[in-house]
Amino acid sequence: MTSLIEFDNYNLHFHTSDKFKTFLFHINFINEYDFKRLSVREAMLRLLFLNNKKYKTSLDISKKCEDLYDPYFYFEQYRMGKYVFSNIFIKFIDPKYVNVDDYFESIIEYYFDVIFNPNFSEESLLFVKNSITSDLYSILDDPGRSSLLDFYSCLDKNDPRGVSLLGTIEDVNSITLDDIKSEYEKFINESILEVSLVTDKYNKDYIDIINKYSKFNKNKKEKINPYRDTLNVNKEFVKEKDYSQSTLIMLYNFNDLTEKEKNITTLLFSEILGGYSVNAILNTKLREENSICYGVNSNYEKYDNSLRIFTSVSINNIDKAIELIKSTVNGFKSITEDDMNNAVKRLILSLKSSDNNIFSFAGEKLFTDLGIIYDSKKKEECLKDITIDEVISILDKLEYNSCYILKGVKNEEN
Repeated sequence: MTSLIEFDNYNLHFHTSDKFKTFLFHINFINEYDFKRLSVREAMLRLLFLNNKKYKTSLDISKKCEDLYDPYFYFEQYRMGKYVFSNIFIKFIDPKYVNVDDYFESIIEYYFDVIFNPNFSEESLLFVKNSITSDLYSILDDPGRSSLLDFYSCLDKNDPRGVSLLGTIEDVNSITLDDIKSEYEKFINESILEVSLVTDKYNKDYIDIINKYSKFNKNKKEKINPYRDTLNVNKEFVKEKDYSQSTLIMLYNFNDLTEKEKNITTLLFSEILGGYSVNAILNTKLREENSICYGVNSNYEKYDNSLRIFTSVSINNIDKAIELIKSTVNGFKSITEDDMNNAVKRLILSLKSSDNNIFSFAGEKLFTDLGIIYDSKKKEECLKDITIDEVISILDKLEYNSCYILKGVKNEEN
């Protein structure tokens, strides 16, 4: 069951399922991508979970969580096209399994105590800045992740994929306590809010409790349209670093896709071509038949209207890999019914497994409500009905963009 309850400043998406022994409550704070706010927002969110005016130490928080049977309470951030979703969630035991009066209300009260009663301090800020900086250095030390960021920043300085959601080390180092306080006010009062609750059955009391503790009164309501276009520059970017392996990234753009093509056809196209399967065509061509790469995959970047192909190769096989990838993409018309049927089976299996995860379930229901995706049932029906000609026709809407080569110049024998 799904219910959408509209309040003045936010929507509440109420979803029910009897599959889980836990409930999930989460608020998505949605903002358009802004490079200047990435680092300070990440720092502010981490600070919220260190302590607050009501629970002043980590020990206070631990004791409270123990009283509430240790709910899983934290945040995640992810980008969807031109928006950043900051999802603050709490997963907790279904109240029917807990012998505590007003357990649901206690959970919701605690959630909003953390959100609305921050206690930002210089000491905590220094700790968080060091933590984020450490995470950013780990990204820079990873040839795959750093290559992706560098590629997109070379492609287009305004491409949101060119900077981690943690921001930059320079931005982190410059954060002040006043910056944190200013970001908090913007975040709480200016974000678009989509509130979600997953329970075992509908209960209006739950809605009343959420409305009782939420204090949002300034937020705008706005329809989300996450799609953006990827700039096509038709260039080859080449860098060198002291790695033993080399990285090759090739990018294609999709043009004028229909809704079905955005949600189904291109997803299947990518799965047949590369995906993350050992049975995909690119893996067969590059690894099994030619043994020129360590790994290869393709990723359909839906909200950026692009397809990314990523592979790790030795420096001597870069040109051969580019040639094989281009010829494999151009030769996609020769795919077989077996290629397609196997890919369809993999995607349907993935849909079914995600339905058994409360976070995946909640995400699918929310984005279906927002009109951004097809629900799993519709996806499965479309996948079973799609024809091989429909998938092949995507080639007509695919345009080569650019490639990025990170040459690993470290002697592999050392």
